[in-house]
Amino acid sequence: MSPPSLTDRLVRGVFQLWSSTYDWSPLQLVLYRPVHRAVMRAVERWPAPRRSLDLGCGTARLTRDLARRYPRATTIGLDVSSGMLAAARRSPEARMLALVRGDAYALPFASGSLDLVTTTVAYHWLLDPAAALAEMRRVLVPGGGLVLGTLVSYLGSRRYLGMRVVTVRQHEQDLAAAGFVVEGHAPVGHRVVVFAARAGG
Repeated sequence: MSPPSLTDRLVRGVFQLWSSTYDWSPLQLVLYRPVHRAVMRAVERWPAPRRSLDLGCGTARLTRDLARRYPRATTIGLDVSSGMLAAARRSPEARMLALVRGDAYALPFASGSLDLVTTTVAYHWLLDPAAALAEMRRVLVPGGGLVLGTLVSYLGSRRYLGMRVVTVRQHEQDLAAAGFVVEGHAPVGHRVVVFAARAGG
């Protein structure tokens, strides 16, 4: 894996600084929690997982939602920011979780070891989507579920402020190219879409 680019390092630094106040951001109410609720609706289409990963978990709010929904499962939250993970560990419910620092481009899990991967409002920060999706596909069992909530563009694809924002069609093409079968997608507000996909056999 190549070292992170300057843009990647800047984005990581911003989230590291933001971690101390992240849970009190107005974005929790207007963006993150509505997307989390949509993700939780999407995972209901599949059987309960034995092991699930919340990739780019931040302070692990969605990760805790998953652990409550599936108390018999191993629920893992992964983030590249040590600050975000430190904030996540301050929750009384952190004991329900396995919180891991790691990189989306080199997930520290065995191939075929997970039944479900979720990632919400984090994927658009990954400027190499093919590499990130290949890792998600690798760690999922055949038929395993991926729920991806991300920003979309309705006016063509572009990059700005360290984000890659593309059309719904481009997201579906990227998922298919990585070996996923898209089963559906649902808008959340104006700029976010939640995709539900299965890892091909």
